[in-house]
Amino acid sequence: MKLKLGVAALMCLAAAVVLSSTASASSGTLVVTANMTLTEDHAGSIVVARNGVTLDCAGHTISGAGAGSGPGVDLSGRSNVTVRGCRVTNFDFGFYLVGTKSSTFRSNVAEGNHVTGFDINDSSHNTFVDNDADGNAVHGVAVVGGRGNVFSANSVVGNPAAGFSIILSNDNTLKENVATANGGGFVLQSSSGNDVKGNASSGNDRYGFVVNPYTDHAQPENNTLSGNVAEANGWYGFVLWDASFNRVADNVGRANGIFDAVQDGVVSGNVWVNNAFGTTFGI
Repeated sequence: MKLKLGVAALMCLAAAVVLSSTASASSGTLVVTANMTLTEDHAGSIVVARNGVTLDCAGHTISGAGAGSGPGVDLSGRSNVTVRGCRVTNFDFGFYLVGTKSSTFRSNVAEGNHVTGFDINDSSHNTFVDNDADGNAVHGVAVVGGRGNVFSANSVVGNPAAGFSIILSNDNTLKENVATANGGGFVLQSSSGNDVKGNASSGNDRYGFVVNPYTDHAQPENNTLSGNVAEANGWYGFVLWDASFNRVADNVGRANGIFDAVQDGVVSGNVWVNNAFGTTFGI
């Protein structure tokens, strides 16, 4: 039996194909519904409105109008999207994810935004590689909820609250990232099962790496911190506070302002092994 397709059916098939385009829009809200490559800078936000597309900014800048501008690149509810080569500045949030899944962010820059560079909410299984989050007003990278995200070879510099803030988010991997001159380098709060390895945290105002509860939420458990370096942070290199059953192994802490490593509060079952610390408390 031969299958016959009418005109309406053919139109539906055509609509399902993701096409490529270039964009040179200079201002306003740019809505991405197909693979897109920017050819010039853009003043205004970008909304990714379709799954499975690629936004390639080709090194161009996406600029907002200051505080109150909302997100620069909004990927709310999207999946299997790739965003690369975008510089996003002067928005509230550089890159904004809510319920975003299985997407990749590579070689982007979020700097000078009025809240957070990468604001990631209830989003899972995304990958962030070789991105920079510098000089944002609160956090460089903020993760709340979700699980299974991977952050690799990213740099966060000069964010007053934290370079990486991970809250109520489990089973993430943070590897070979660099946090410098933030309020805190890597902050995990009420987050469990995370793998934090091979990162460098130096010259931050307070902490290099800290694992503690978020307000009245549960203790963080079963995190692994291995092969990291915390150097010349204002207060502490490594901190476990009200945190249990975590593993801290093969790390280096040196020249931190008060202690290179601290364990305090209600703790049990933490393992500290093969670390090189100059000064410690409670271990």
